[in-house]
Amino acid sequence: MSTLLFRLAAPMQAWGTEPRFDKWLRTGMEPSKSGVIGMVASAMGIDRTDDEALQNLVKRLRFGVCVDREGTVITDYHATRVVPYPECSYRDIFSDNIVIRGKKIPDTAISKYDYKKYYLSDAAFTIGLECKDDSLLHTILEALRHPKRMLYLGRKSCPLMEELDGVIVKKAMLPALKEHAEAQADGRYHACRIIYDAGKGERGTLVNDEPVSFNANKKVWAPRMAAETMVEVFPQSEQHDPFAFI
Repeated sequence: MSTLLFRLAAPMQAWGTEPRFDKWLRTGMEPSKSGVIGMVASAMGIDRTDDEALQNLVKRLRFGVCVDREGTVITDYHATRVVPYPECSYRDIFSDNIVIRGKKIPDTAISKYDYKKYYLSDAAFTIGLECKDDSLLHTILEALRHPKRMLYLGRKSCPLMEELDGVIVKKAMLPALKEHAEAQADGRYHACRIIYDAGKGERGTLVNDEPVSFNANKKVWAPRMAAETMVEVFPQSEQHDPFAFI
């Protein structure tokens, strides 16, 4: 059993697991499994209509994420106007009128969409992908280093800050992420969350985040059980022994 570890850090990220068509485009507080698997599939050049290749990844990989640095949620407001006319149009930004061929279009003919987009600012994560087949992990790592398509962190408005790279360790995913979390302490108190695919009989939270199809005409997600644990590292000088003075 081996695990591929790689880091996702950028000024902005957005990882949603809720329906897209809403007044708000929300973000989770950590990368979603569907988002990371989609990024891996894109790097490998897998077409979004190739459900068989997608399921080959999903069934062979176990997903986990260590929150190296919690992000801050920020908001971006969007206002969209849709004019149901094939002619070219322009907008008078001073009078807020939409004019076609010199004639003002009535407000009743204009569809208005106002919504908010939420992002994670200044967050950093380490992703763990566990697989029994080392060759698949090496293929994924090479694809991340030399992606066949443009990669982004959840949304196209969230580009990568640096080129992706990673390391393959001969450990299961959860122990590998815990070891990574402990190494981040660097002699200081350090605490971070690890969210991962729950094992058989393990308690967790049901989330609609298992990718089934990325086909634009029939995007489908299935529920999966996600477990969470907290890793805390105490420096030797900060460890407290309540019986030391007895």
